[in-house]
Amino acid sequence: MIDTEVPCMNTKQFDYFTAIAEAESFAGAERISGISRSVLYRYLTGLEEQFGAELFDREGGGLKLNSVGKQYLLGIMRMKDVIARMQRDLQMIDGERIRELRLGIPPGFGANMLAELTPALFSAYPTLVISPLEGTTASLLDALMEDRVSCVLSLYDAQLFPGTKIAQCTESELLLVLPFTHPLSLKYRRDAERIHDISHEDLLSLADMDFAYLSSSTAVGQIIDRVMHHFGLKPKIFFRLQNSAALYHLARSSNVASFFVEDMIPDDNDLQLFRLPVRTYVKGGLIFRENYEPTAEEETLFSLYSNLRMHTHPETISMNDLATIMLAHDKENSYGNQNL
Repeated sequence: MIDTEVPCMNTKQFDYFTAIAEAESFAGAERISGISRSVLYRYLTGLEEQFGAELFDREGGGLKLNSVGKQYLLGIMRMKDVIARMQRDLQMIDGERIRELRLGIPPGFGANMLAELTPALFSAYPTLVISPLEGTTASLLDALMEDRVSCVLSLYDAQLFPGTKIAQCTESELLLVLPFTHPLSLKYRRDAERIHDISHEDLLSLADMDFAYLSSSTAVGQIIDRVMHHFGLKPKIFFRLQNSAALYHLARSSNVASFFVEDMIPDDNDLQLFRLPVRTYVKGGLIFRENYEPTAEEETLFSLYSNLRMHTHPETISMNDLATIMLAHDKENSYGNQNL
C-alpha cells in the first residue's frame, strides 16, 4: 500500500529524480546531474522506502518510470514551476518583473525561427527569459500536456495534436529536392527559375533513387508519408532522420532525393527544387493546451511570427482533402483486386 504522506522534499533532489527519469539508468543520471551514482541510488532507494512503493520498473538493468513514478514526476514539475514563479515574483530588474517564455521547439526549424524572432521579443520585453525545450513532435506534445512548456513553436499536422488549440502563423510548400547531377535537374540547369514542376510520371521514375526525409515522429515526416502513399512512390532505400539540419547536410553531400519545406531551404546551387504534382503545404504555428490562455509575451510571439512568415495559397490542398483522395484511391484498388 502506498504511503499517502508525502516524504520531506529537498528541492535540490528534484533534479536527481528528473535526471534518473530522463537517463533511465544511474550511470546516465550521473552524467546528467554530476552526482555520483551511489548517491543517486541511495536517494531513490530512500525515496521509495518513504513512499512504500517503487517509482521505477527495473528492466534489464535499466529504470523505467511506472505509473506512480510518472505521477511523482508530474508533481515535481508542478512544484518547480511554483517555486520558479515565486522567485520571479520576488526578483525585480529596474522595477520590472522578470518574464519567462517556456517554449517547445523542434530541432532545426524551431531554432531558426526563434533566432529570427528573439530581437523583436527582447525589444518588447527587455527582461524576458526564454526557456526553450528542444524535442521531436511527440516529445514536445508530452511536454505541453505536462506543463513543462506553455506553448510549442512548430510545423504541425493538426491530427497529431489532440487536446490543443493552434494559432496558425505560416503556410509553406512541401518541395521535392534533387541533387543537381540528376538528369531531371540537368534539364532545368540553365533556367533562371529556382523551382520547377514535376509530373507524376517523372516522380514515379525516382523510385530507384535513395530517399532521405524526416522521421515519422515529426509532423512533417508524417505528412511526407501521406504524400508518398498518395503518389504511389515506393523507393527501395530510404533513410529517416530526426533533424532537418542533418537531413539538409545529407541531401547536399549525397546522391539522394528528399523533401523539404520551402521556407527551410537555403539558397543552394547544389540542389534543384520541384513542386509536387498536387501542391501540398505544411502549416506552422504556436500550439497551446486547449484551455490555456496565452500570456502577453506569447501573443507577441504569435504576432511577430505571423508577420514574418504568413503565406496564403488558394490552391492549397488540405490534409483532410489529401486523406479523402487517398481513401478513394485505396477503394479503387480494392475494387480492382476484387474484379481480378
